[in-house]
Amino acid sequence: MGGLGRLWLVGGIDPTGGAGLTRDRITAQICLPGVPVRAVVTADTIQGDGQPARSMPRPRMQVRDALAEVGPRDVVKLGLVPVMHVQQDLLEQLSRARAVVVDPVLRASDGGELGASASSARALAQVATLLTPNVPEAMALTGAHENIGASQLVARLHAVLGDTSFLLKGGHAGDREQVVDHLWHAGLDHQIIRARKPGGDPRGTGCALATAIACGLLAGADMVDAVVDAVEWLDQVRCAASMGPGGKLHLPEVGPRLGAVRRTSVVRTSVP
Repeated sequence: MGGLGRLWLVGGIDPTGGAGLTRDRITAQICLPGVPVRAVVTADTIQGDGQPARSMPRPRMQVRDALAEVGPRDVVKLGLVPVMHVQQDLLEQLSRARAVVVDPVLRASDGGELGASASSARALAQVATLLTPNVPEAMALTGAHENIGASQLVARLHAVLGDTSFLLKGGHAGDREQVVDHLWHAGLDHQIIRARKPGGDPRGTGCALATAIACGLLAGADMVDAVVDAVEWLDQVRCAASMGPGGKLHLPEVGPRLGAVRRTSVVRTSVP
């Protein structure tokens, strides 16, 4: 691992341990054992027991100082970033990294505001290599209010984000047989199509997927391979979820390395 840069994990603390920085750390050590990790806490949160979440942001200068050492070999994964932290100095620090993966966390899974907003997520897109919104997050980012299809939502995201790559996650779609994720990258729509796996919806899947993608990019994979490997990895570990605090499914703390899972998805690439 000595030839790699560092993996920076930036986000909030989830007291249940199922999401946030705790899940990010677990994911990194499963996907890329021994990877050098630097964690930066942006906020403490109160979550769990089915109650709406609350967030207490850390001091802005504390977060800024913690990110002062981000370098050109490093990859940064961003989760919860409250509005107060999204300032020009933070964007300049992040722009020094080799890659920045943004999981645009806007709300907790049990509801409740966490201090982030669609406008602050769009600001982070200025320095992002990849955004990973689910459908509700993509609706918020684009200002879409009506129920629209995935291809229309991809077009709206592209209009808002410009040349920034994004992964529109399809898990919230109503198809019971398959899941289709849309990776918009380099002007192409890469559709990652695979059978829907049985089981519930564990806590922290968005955190884990974005962290797994960041691990792939840090290890030198190109964008498409990093995303497909991470999607396949998450599909595999989701099947081993178990009940955690508050009656919520949690992802496991052990699993296969990134890239060790046999690919079963079909990738179809189209030009819009």
